[in-house]
Amino acid sequence: MNRDFYKEKKIVILANNSGGLYLFRRDLIVELIARGHEVVAYTPFDAHIDALKDLGIGLYELNMDFLKLDCSKLKTTFGWKPSWNVETTMEKIVEWSVAYLQGQDVGAVMDKQIESFLG
Repeated sequence: MNRDFYKEKKIVILANNSGGLYLFRRDLIVELIARGHEVVAYTPFDAHIDALKDLGIGLYELNMDFLKLDCSKLKTTFGWKPSWNVETTMEKIVEWSVAYLQGQDVGAVMDKQIESFLG
């Protein structure tokens, strides 16, 4: 895998509130900035926006009135069910994030996760 692909990139994060972004992604954001990446976030300007500004992240206000994620139509029309529960999904996110921050081969981690998902 080409290691240069992971160097000095612009990282864009979408968040439905600044609190979750700050409280649960602060360490990741700090590490990405420390590694030379430009980190920007689209999030509502609410309670934790000043704390995010202090991290040095680029911020763009996101109006959440238009964004409604709802899978009920998929469920009723096609009988869709999620393959992973929330806990498994979070474990996979953490696994990928740790691999990235430790300089591991994230492509291999993703391949393993995709195989697990499809398997």
